[in-house]
Amino acid sequence: MLNSKPIDKIFSQHARSIAEEGIMIGLILLSLIGIAIMQFSPSDGYIYWILMIFVFGMAAMAISFLQAKQGVHVVKNIWVEQSIHWFGAILATGGTLVLLYLKVLDDNSAGLVLLLILSLATYIDGLRIGWRFGLVGNFLGLTAIAIPFFEYFMWTLFVMAALTIALTLYLEKRTASKP
Repeated sequence: MLNSKPIDKIFSQHARSIAEEGIMIGLILLSLIGIAIMQFSPSDGYIYWILMIFVFGMAAMAISFLQAKQGVHVVKNIWVEQSIHWFGAILATGGTLVLLYLKVLDDNSAGLVLLLILSLATYIDGLRIGWRFGLVGNFLGLTAIAIPFFEYFMWTLFVMAALTIALTLYLEKRTASKP
């Protein structure tokens, strides 16, 4: 049977912050991998972004679980709420695939639209579970906008990723040092 102790009694605040930070950095790195895949094979890129919707959804559920204050018994409610949210992203993804199938979108455009859907779903979920997730959503959205503007966009994205990670580490250190 699940332990009914509150999460903050199971994991310290510091451990939860480190876990959230690690998840955020992991999602940014997975995003960079997806962008590289999309650059070399757009059709593989949109398949990757579809898979990432599930990965990001599970990451959001993990963060929500870590933040649960009432105890482990609220996990069901968290999973239902998160599942409904990410199901909306899956529906939008299905609509994008229909547009791709009907040749309204080409492979490159479909990949960018899927990246924007993931960006929006991540950003909106960040409003619920925390600023780090929202920051990842912003990073994804800026990435989708930057790709068409820069011929050699990967370097730009590496800089954006490094700045995003550095900003979160700085903000985490600053908020941790406050009494």
